[in-house]
Amino acid sequence: MPTQFLVTLKKDSDRTIDLISILLCLFAAGNFFYVQVRSGQFNIFLLLTGGIVAAGLIVVRRHRYGLLLVAAMGWLAMPWLQWLALLYALLAFLEYQAKRPLTIDFLPGQVVIHSLIPRQHPWSVFSNVIMKDGLLTLDYCNNRLFQKEVRDGETDEAAFNEFCRIQLKNP
Repeated sequence: MPTQFLVTLKKDSDRTIDLISILLCLFAAGNFFYVQVRSGQFNIFLLLTGGIVAAGLIVVRRHRYGLLLVAAMGWLAMPWLQWLALLYALLAFLEYQAKRPLTIDFLPGQVVIHSLIPRQHPWSVFSNVIMKDGLLTLDYCNNRLFQKEVRDGETDEAAFNEFCRIQLKNP
């Protein structure tokens, strides 16, 4: 029997995150090109960052946080609104975090939920932990319930449930 389990949960749709990322990239590229036309001065850095962001929207389908980081560098070269570079860098980090699948480590002494800030819980805070038909249920002693679907075929449910039963019996 395994001494620990790492369970990866299924992700919900990322369509809203993708739409916001696309709109932010379009806004940045449009502003970079606008400054080129409006100022009448040639700025190779703004032209390159605008081109990379615009072309990246066509090529990159899934993880656009890299494009947001390129746009953040472009905002640093802008004659105005340089503070948007910090916002774009923060949004790139948040997109990366939001698109990562949530994983939960079930260890002999504790349960670790890996999110933006990992949370560690001793087994004593749970009244029941069970996985059935691909659905993970964490029942906390304070009547809070956490249920999510797990990725298909990654965890042996019988061995996982036996491990959790033993851990709950001996916190």
